Amino acid sequence: MDKVTIQEIATEIAARLPYGDRYWLFLLVNVIIVALVGVLAVLGTSYFRTRGQNLATKHDFDELQKQLKANTKLVETIKAEVGQKDWAQREWTNLRRTKLEVLLETMHDCETYLDQLSSRAIKDDYEAGKRDPAGPLVAIGALYFPELENEI
Repeated sequence: MDKVTIQEIATEIAARLPYGDRYWLFLLVNVIIVALVGVLAVLGTSYFRTRGQNLATKHDFDELQKQLKANTKLVETIKAEVGQKDWAQREWTNLRRTKLEVLLETMHDCETYLDQLSSRAIKDDYEAGKRDPAGPLVAIGALYFPELENEI
């Protein structure tokens, strides 16, 4: 092929292009379309990536919130149980303190009763039918202070 034939073929191809001699306009439109598609692809990818991360974070947040709620409920239950046990222990201690006071008063009544009884026995003036305070002493000791059984 000679140069003239090649020139004629190139001219014929250029003439049959959609824009004819203005093929540069066709190329410019294609470049603009490709650039727009590229920009939209970058923006779309960035948008959907961010959107996906937000959805994953929301899902994780919901799961963490459920776990926190369950943990809070468990902590409150444990706190209530410990508080109940602490309250029961304080009440038991308070009751024992009160009953210890009664026990000591009854013990002193017993001592007084024994002193009076021994004094009357020495004088031969024993009165039958008087109340013996040893019964309440033994009862209080057995109910509230079983560890003091020998001393009572």
